[in-house]
Amino acid sequence: MKNHQDDETVTWLFANAGLIIRWRMVKDLGIELPKKKRAELLGEVLATDEVIRWLGNFRKRVFHGSKDTNAENAMAKLVEYGLHAGIPEFDEKMLPYVERLDRLRQRWLRTECPFLIAAGYHTYSAVRKWFLHRLDSLHKVALRGDYNLYLSNQGNHHIPKAWRNKPVYRPEFWLGDDGLTLPTCYDLYALAHWPCSTSDEEEKIADVIAYLSDPAFQSTVGGYIWNPNIRRCHAAGRDYLACLNPERVVLFIELTARFPAARRMPWFQEALDDFEQYRTEDGRYCFPSEYLKEKRNSYYIYQGAHMGLGENRRSRNWRELESTFRMQNIKRLMTM
Repeated sequence: MKNHQDDETVTWLFANAGLIIRWRMVKDLGIELPKKKRAELLGEVLATDEVIRWLGNFRKRVFHGSKDTNAENAMAKLVEYGLHAGIPEFDEKMLPYVERLDRLRQRWLRTECPFLIAAGYHTYSAVRKWFLHRLDSLHKVALRGDYNLYLSNQGNHHIPKAWRNKPVYRPEFWLGDDGLTLPTCYDLYALAHWPCSTSDEEEKIADVIAYLSDPAFQSTVGGYIWNPNIRRCHAAGRDYLACLNPERVVLFIELTARFPAARRMPWFQEALDDFEQYRTEDGRYCFPSEYLKEKRNSYYIYQGAHMGLGENRRSRNWRELESTFRMQNIKRLMTM
């Protein structure tokens, strides 16, 4: 067992948690099991009603959306449950999305590829090509260090009056089919899960994280993207950007915990201080239920609405089990 956290807490968690948390502890927290026992545990996880339900949600090819049957939510949920590339039952559902990447336009890749990266399909050429292209775009913005994001009153005369009092992004941050070049929540998800293979990748990611971690970015109000072709604006609100908000605080802190630039920021420490308020006398944690939201037909990435880890939510200690695991994982990520 890796000594990431207090051994007594880890022992309690493994003894009391359900199958999914125990599998995540083996996969991510370093709990050691014999090869046969590890395979048996994974088999039990795959046989749970929860995993069967989410695997069954890949009934349609519609990727983006809030429904549980939209693949972005099913992918993210199964990654939360510890599934990854190489597990046959998972590959069967995921590989069709990998295989169709070459047929998609760039704007669709920005929603699909982050989840494929998190699931371990980063070795596929189309996924890698998208990520490196997107990283270059984000890096150019980060190096400029420009937080003057919106059109001024003098610069928005070409926009219909209905939109002139709204925060509309300057065209420098909108590059057509490449999408918004400001870091989005999808980008953060990809950056957090990308396994760097070169120092150049590490340095670029660090620069982008430093840019999005700055309070000037974190305090943005969100905004709209002007589309001159149809003469209207598209919503790209604060939830869309890689910004901290109460709905997804646990998700956001888990994603940013591995980055020194984020950990140095006041908002990160304030979130950790908030979590510490819910530390129990036994050294475990018991977050409010809204921090661990599980709501059907809601977005994983926008709303943090699929944070459950398979515990029976009618049981007395489900919040303590899931909260304690989340804090174990956050502290592990902070040492990476």
